[in-house]
Amino acid sequence: MVETLKKILICDDHPIVHTGIKYALKEIFPNVGFDISCTTSGSESLSKLEANQPDIFFLDLSLPDMTGFDVLKYLEKKDHHFKIIILTGENSLPTFLQLTKFNISAILLKSYSNDSFKKAFAHIEAHEPFIYLDEALELDLKAEAGKRQLSSKEFEVLCLVVKGYSNKKIAHVLECSPETVKSHLASIARKTNIDNRDDLISWFYEGREK
Repeated sequence: MVETLKKILICDDHPIVHTGIKYALKEIFPNVGFDISCTTSGSESLSKLEANQPDIFFLDLSLPDMTGFDVLKYLEKKDHHFKIIILTGENSLPTFLQLTKFNISAILLKSYSNDSFKKAFAHIEAHEPFIYLDEALELDLKAEAGKRQLSSKEFEVLCLVVKGYSNKKIAHVLECSPETVKSHLASIARKTNIDNRDDLISWFYEGREK
């Protein structure tokens, strides 16, 4: 378990977050010897990433010199193979939807439990994405889904389609069967009169701007 994910870089401007992640890793994976480096700014992290890539990069969205989104945009232009875990206290729907644009392996709120932390690593090791939604964000998703005349689960599926996930990956994230995902997609197609994924993605972003 996690033997291929031992080299960690944490980018957060609060040392207590560094300590919390280190503690969680030790608590959940006591027999794994992690190599952990910590930074407190986006520029420092980018320098470290250029010099020596980790297996996993924990990234906060709120940094003193740039935003986490700035870091993600920069990394999009680079050839990298490490996994990115967003660790944030910003559990708003606009933030979540904006993150769908990037190649992220996991999204965790800073209120994460050890169980969600462990699940994130299990999904990443299996090359599958992981998203942790708290109760407040679930309610926001339901409200947005209602505006689109979709069920909350259909809207979750739509968000993952926008990220480019296959039906198999969506099923893994939502912990359901691929057949259930197909059923949700068929329902979305009926409600939107759109059965092409590219057109569905365009509809998703057009709806966000209204």
